[in-house]
Amino acid sequence: MQSIINFIKLIALAIILIFLHYVVSYLFPPPFNNLNIIFVAVILFIMGWESSASIWLAFIFNFFIELYSATPFGLVIVSNVVSVALVYMLYVYIFTNRSWYSAVALSSIAIVFYRIIYSILFISLNFSSVGLSIGWETVAVSYFWELLLTAVVSGLAVLVLSKVLDRFKSQKMFF
Repeated sequence: MQSIINFIKLIALAIILIFLHYVVSYLFPPPFNNLNIIFVAVILFIMGWESSASIWLAFIFNFFIELYSATPFGLVIVSNVVSVALVYMLYVYIFTNRSWYSAVALSSIAIVFYRIIYSILFISLNFSSVGLSIGWETVAVSYFWELLLTAVVSGLAVLVLSKVLDRFKSQKMFF
């Protein structure tokens, strides 16, 4: 019974995060609409719970995002899940503390991996040959704002949560 309740909580969390992601994407003015709420939530989950379930969470969140995207099915899921898996491994083996600067570094690395993989898959699927003109300068500016805003919000969220929740407090090594 508890697993059914946890599953319902997970679906409700996914729906709320997807709703927040679309609210930010479509209602906020530029450049603030480039904030990636999904990555902020996944980075917070990685740092708070230190569980590989964050990869599955990224899959579930991006599955719902993928249902409403204009790109072919799988492009967002693959690039996001691969980047979350890489960032999870980096967190477990390299960035082992729960500080705000680790959150900034992890979210920056996650966005860079995500956008590189997404761009490579987008180009390899040859969308530009069907008469679609891509303004790479505009795309680069959008990617930059996404990187900056997501990193700042992730860092601030971990900083605030470390003051409120014990789960996000850094462990003091020597003092």
